[in-house]
Amino acid sequence: MCADAVYARLEILRPNIAGAPAVSVRGEVIIGAIEGDIHDFGKNLVKMVFEIAGFTVHDLGSDVPIRKFVKTAQSTGAPLTLVSVMMSPCLPRARELVEELHKKAPGARVMIGGCAVDAGAVERLGGDGTAKDAHHALREAIRLLSAARRMNDPHDENRALL
Repeated sequence: MCADAVYARLEILRPNIAGAPAVSVRGEVIIGAIEGDIHDFGKNLVKMVFEIAGFTVHDLGSDVPIRKFVKTAQSTGAPLTLVSVMMSPCLPRARELVEELHKKAPGARVMIGGCAVDAGAVERLGGDGTAKDAHHALREAIRLLSAARRMNDPHDENRALL
């Protein structure tokens, strides 16, 4: 019920946010809660922060199969996938997702967040980043995407330093 109340209030705010000066599109991201996990409150807050910051967000929802994340990454070319894992039994699926994305969508980055995740877990899972909240997720995503762009820019003198 609390989540429903927050979502209702956010819908009241959304037209005011949409009326703000246009932000240029920063890029595309994919977001979803891993298969087996139905929790989406944090994911939805992260989604809103990214939309406000100018990202196109492909929201896959909750309880998302690995193949759907991979197909969406392949079809959209989105360079970053944000995965929510709120339950520790779902961590092995997150590892499978990272492996599949890195194999089938080369160059794709994966951020893993949620209460079942810390920096050590992300490293063990093979993820590229994490954050403690929506604001920090946005900052980390921008850092990851900027680093990826520099690595792919043959004219960037600093690319070898990353």
